Amino acid sequence: MLKQLKDLFSPKNIFPKTLNSETNKILRGLWVIVVFTVFSGALRKWVLGAGVVSNVVLLGQLFLPFIFYRIVSRSKLPMIITSPIIWLVYVYYVCLTAINPMNHTLFHGVFGILLHLGFFMLWLAYLKKHKWIEIERLVPLLLLILVIEFVLASLQYTLPGTHILNVQASGQANNAIVGDAVRVSGTFSYIGGFQVVTPLFACLAWFLMIRRFPNWLTFSVLGLGLLMALMSGSRGAVGFYLLYTTIAFFLSGNTVGSLIKLIVQGFLVIAILILMVPSFQNLTTKSYNNFKERTENSDQIDERISSGYAQILDFKGRYPVFGVGLGATYQGANALFGESIYVKEYGGYESELARIVLEGGFILMFLRIILVLVLLKYTENLPLIAKAFLFVVFMNSMMTFNVYQGVFYVIGVILVDRGYYLRKLERKKINSH
Repeated sequence: MLKQLKDLFSPKNIFPKTLNSETNKILRGLWVIVVFTVFSGALRKWVLGAGVVSNVVLLGQLFLPFIFYRIVSRSKLPMIITSPIIWLVYVYYVCLTAINPMNHTLFHGVFGILLHLGFFMLWLAYLKKHKWIEIERLVPLLLLILVIEFVLASLQYTLPGTHILNVQASGQANNAIVGDAVRVSGTFSYIGGFQVVTPLFACLAWFLMIRRFPNWLTFSVLGLGLLMALMSGSRGAVGFYLLYTTIAFFLSGNTVGSLIKLIVQGFLVIAILILMVPSFQNLTTKSYNNFKERTENSDQIDERISSGYAQILDFKGRYPVFGVGLGATYQGANALFGESIYVKEYGGYESELARIVLEGGFILMFLRIILVLVLLKYTENLPLIAKAFLFVVFMNSMMTFNVYQGVFYVIGVILVDRGYYLRKLERKKINSH
């Protein structure tokens, strides 16, 4: 086991290369997206602080999917699919709503384009040349990130909100509490960044199951990811993590016997850690108790989900068809350039669905839904049940205004799809012999 860990975390695996220069460019692009998305928040919080440079770093996050799309498109590798018609319609409509003067300024529209196209660009880039996008080479990097995030989260969870590890990017103390602990933000600039990375680790475990990695490694990923979801204090994070894990168990292609073996070995690993490492026992108990305390009023999460749909079923805005313009609800643009009077007129907008309708109307919302269904169709290696599940995840989060969530969602989809693709190739080779 120690030798396997040493090999996994060797420099050549953390900084992987491919033999082909074209595929290597794409792999480097993916590597930068993952590392930048995970660690740029730490740079903003603990090095740069609030200010212009910090905002430039955040802007870089918005541009990364566009840069990656250009790298993939310009590569000399054969194209697998062309852009679907719905994508072109969606892009045209997004650009049209971006110049809606009701959003206050043209800069709001520019930010809106970046937000509403970003993670779709990343996904479409993969689909265009997925046979040559070797994301499996990033597994050691993702495992290292999991360890770093877990260690940092464990420290943050036991420290006060005023500690340097817990301060927000603005320099203010973290006053979000779950039980008797501070809600974790990891290397991200805010809590929402941490809680949306946990499904990516569930997808990592899913990939490990598909590719038949050692059981101890798979269950370690599952266990650490679940603890991180608990420490986030987010009921949605824990709920989605468990759903991802359940789907992964049933769709990984393993036999019932191998799954039982995986579960038994996992419980043995947890039992040994709890008995032999007191700090791990304390952390596990504390995170579970705090999460349990927060979820005693179970109606709250149901209310949040139902209220999001209620806000669009009974939309109170005066412009439900076309909206008031892209970027009108984006806090970054509003802080820099002011807020549209039409957004002020609408009032509060916590629901992401409501924000999408407010900005681009019901036309934008329906175009997004159709686009995701088409992209899932083209993600051809995923089982149908997996596609249905990922569509449900999308519909309950939409992922526009939390840029971290969009990136992690798509990276997770790519990773799992690639796992099934590699397994399909292996089976073809076996059948051909």
